[in-house]
Amino acid sequence: GLDTGAREVDSLVRRTEGWPAGLYLAGLAMRAGSPGTEAGFSITGDDRFVGDYLRSELLDRVSQTDVAFLTRTSILDRMCGGLCDAVVGRTGSGRTLELLERRNLLVVPLDRRREWYRYHHLFRELLYAELSRCEPDLVARLHAGAARWYEANSMPEPAIEHAMAAGDAEQVAQLVLKVMQPVWASGRIDTVLSWMEWLEDRSEVEHYTGIAAHGALILALLGRPVEADRWVAAAERDPGTGTLPDGNTTAGTVAYLRALICRHGVAQMRRDAQLAM
Repeated sequence: GLDTGAREVDSLVRRTEGWPAGLYLAGLAMRAGSPGTEAGFSITGDDRFVGDYLRSELLDRVSQTDVAFLTRTSILDRMCGGLCDAVVGRTGSGRTLELLERRNLLVVPLDRRREWYRYHHLFRELLYAELSRCEPDLVARLHAGAARWYEANSMPEPAIEHAMAAGDAEQVAQLVLKVMQPVWASGRIDTVLSWMEWLEDRSEVEHYTGIAAHGALILALLGRPVEADRWVAAAERDPGTGTLPDGNTTAGTVAYLRALICRHGVAQMRRDAQLAM
């Protein structure tokens, strides 16, 4: 009985992942005018209708141990046994994931070997809302555990994401220093810039000359000399040994960057003058 266009229906099906109960609950929420459901597809896991259903049909039917496992692993966008063990501080998580999937607790396998899983999007949102409400002080610690596991298993990018969520600027800087050059060289400049901006907001970057130097080089090559100059200044303030991870000296690298920034600045002034003529 809802007047919803085809595009909104498609979005809602994707949002609920085709889950029939989810579609029905989204319809109830839209009919009741729940906040944020004017367009239908913006339904969330902690919406009143969806949340009440998930609690009564799923969370209220499992043990408190399982509830704690579900909420604490909701920080993860995908899960395996070892990762969950590191996050919740226990063993046997792989078996737990298998059992939860068999009980139709909206746990979705991601491979045929049943090694990696994820939660249904709406269910994960509810679980994370429950975690934030009941154990907010645990969130940073859980992310820190995930960061350590990913780093130990040679997956630096998700390690960086979780270290950021944990607010651990020291670990973020150490990880970024290792991978920013190959990630940048692969063409994923926006990813590197997002890491740099996160670090710059926390004023930790000046303790890592390699990050500051690479950041300045990237910004200079992108034609952003003002920002590049700020990062060169951060490199100059570094109290370290004066040698970068690539073997070059801090002084030599800074001199090269200053020349590069100056050249880009002069080129920009020439372009501006030509446009003004």
